Amino acid sequence: MGRFLRIAIVDISGMRKLPADSSISGRMVLINPEITEWDGMVMGREGCLSVPDFTGNVIRAEQIRCTAIDEKGQQREYRCIGYEARAVQHEVDHLDGLLFLDRLVSRRTDLFKRKIYKQKSET
Repeated sequence: MGRFLRIAIVDISGMRKLPADSSISGRMVLINPEITEWDGMVMGREGCLSVPDFTGNVIRAEQIRCTAIDEKGQQREYRCIGYEARAVQHEVDHLDGLLFLDRLVSRRTDLFKRKIYKQKSET
């Protein structure tokens, strides 16, 4: 029996400071996620491994509620704020076939060439 599953893994556990009142500890597996509520639209800079040479300004909700099945098969509701909310929205967009480029405020003024930082050689 085949089933259609949309799966996203969001891991922000490497962030210096995780949101204090978030639903998770920086990592979540979302199976068939659905964003059910959003609030407080804000512009922020995003990048993506799918488009490694560019970043851009994207407007996303500052707070969201999302329902999904977790890795244990349990239906859950997540409340996400700030960077965590942005990351979930970004990954759900991928499941819908969208890149951050599709959500740019303006391709002319809000797309930026990513800076390349050279590592200092040890001598």
